[in-house]
Amino acid sequence: MGSRSPQGRLEGGSNKEEMKMEMITKAFVTIRERVVRLHRGQTMTEYALILAAIAVVVYGTYKVLGNNIATLASGVDSALTTA
Repeated sequence: MGSRSPQGRLEGGSNKEEMKMEMITKAFVTIRERVVRLHRGQTMTEYALILAAIAVVVYGTYKVLGNNIATLASGVDSALTTA
């Protein structure tokens, strides 16, 4: 076994260990970046689906209550004009 350097590393043969650790660290960082990117895409898709669902509900409500909304708006406009 080699002696320890002031930095706490083993002298003699530790260069290979450092290279292995560096490769493992790089692989971990690369995998983590990919996972984060995929998660961001998933979140964006979820927001798009929620927005589409809201649009469908708003459109359906407008179709069902369209005439009532126009009548209500006219009534509010008349009330504000006479006030």
